[in-house]
Amino acid sequence: MIVRPHRVALVAVVAAAVWAGPLRAAGPEALVLSSDLRVRVWNGRSVVLEVRLAEGDDWSSIARRVADDEADADAIAAWNAEGPSETWVRVPLPLLSPTFRSLVLRNLFPDDRLEHGDWIHVARTGPLPTYDEGLWQVAEWFTGSGDLFDDLMRVNRLDSPELRAGQSVRIPSDLLDPAFRTAGRSDDGTLEYRTDGAGPHAVYRLKTGEALYSAVVVRFTGRTGADDVHAVAREIGGRSKIPDERDIPAGYEIKIPLDLLEAQFLPATHPRRIEAEARETELAEALARDPVPDRRRGLAGVVVVLDPGHGGRDLGTMHNGVWEHDYVYDVACLLKQKLETRTAARVLMTLEDAETGCDDPHRPPIPGPRGGTGRGRRQLAVVLGQLDLPEGRGGRSRSGPRRVHVASRRQPAPVSARGHDLPPRRRIPNPDLRARHRDVPAVPRGS
Repeated sequence: MIVRPHRVALVAVVAAAVWAGPLRAAGPEALVLSSDLRVRVWNGRSVVLEVRLAEGDDWSSIARRVADDEADADAIAAWNAEGPSETWVRVPLPLLSPTFRSLVLRNLFPDDRLEHGDWIHVARTGPLPTYDEGLWQVAEWFTGSGDLFDDLMRVNRLDSPELRAGQSVRIPSDLLDPAFRTAGRSDDGTLEYRTDGAGPHAVYRLKTGEALYSAVVVRFTGRTGADDVHAVAREIGGRSKIPDERDIPAGYEIKIPLDLLEAQFLPATHPRRIEAEARETELAEALARDPVPDRRRGLAGVVVVLDPGHGGRDLGTMHNGVWEHDYVYDVACLLKQKLETRTAARVLMTLEDAETGCDDPHRPPIPGPRGGTGRGRRQLAVVLGQLDLPEGRGGRSRSGPRRVHVASRRQPAPVSARGHDLPPRRRIPNPDLRARHRDVPAVPRGS
């Protein structure tokens, strides 16, 4: 925690400078973080978090919720000298806890980033106007002391503390507010490792549209049972001081105790991860010495053709912003994978993504309009001619094309739909399958 001497007196002086009128004035525009949190910037430089009062709140409870400690209650009261504005209380940035300082500034300056331990701030580019932002304000926001602006001038080789919009300022790690430091990151960069009074933990910043249950509990702790998920969510919510699990602002720091993490998400030097990796290495070596025999059985000599439905002019229905033809393409890929790994059948697709094929299962949904940018994929039917398949019941030979309609786990990237033309990224992978849609006779289901 950065020590800020004479905080109450400082806050009172700054408050007087920020607004000369009554606190009940409407104020500048606000950046809404959640239903009970919003940010305002006064006079283009003074950052304030506004907190909606809950039933039974007093200055101490507000301090416990968003400030460094309960002792800051008097300073918050001084900032709101004329009483709360309707149902909101203003808390200046210097009084906020590291979690809320980070939340406010990361949302206020979304182009900022951590780079090799240093913080890179991009001046005057956020959603709220910071027209009076200079190097003194940057030092106050990101180091805790505006007096360090001289150090920032030397580090960035600047001749003036004035900043222009879009100008980048480097804040060295040794000057950086602990709210923006990290002791290390997970292999994929999604988690930061820290330690506080409650012990070591990982930090995940919730993204827009994510939920605590799926994006954190299931993903990082491996819990899947309903009771386990809810219990762990409550534990993490309490550790992170989340007042409402259904209304968490984007960018909020979710603190996950290390003992809840799956081994793969632990720091590389953690004993539990080292033990798990040793077991995996031992298992891999054992499989290399004595490989599991290929146990694929059934459908030997059978050719299975999967024809994902919809596309072209008929994209099917839309659900959650994703067209039906994207769903069916995905499930066709799933079925192809299962058939190829569990049977001896030869599997053909009537359509294939030229960039990813069926090998990109984690691409997020891509919402889009029905026309314009185009979600269309050419709807292709296939005539294979007569396929000699294994004998059916009674020794009779079974032949003829089979149409497999399957429907999704992922959505491939968007492609253009121009009438009946094959989209640029969709191709027919086999010359034998190059049949025009209008030339294909109807094939009864189950034939």
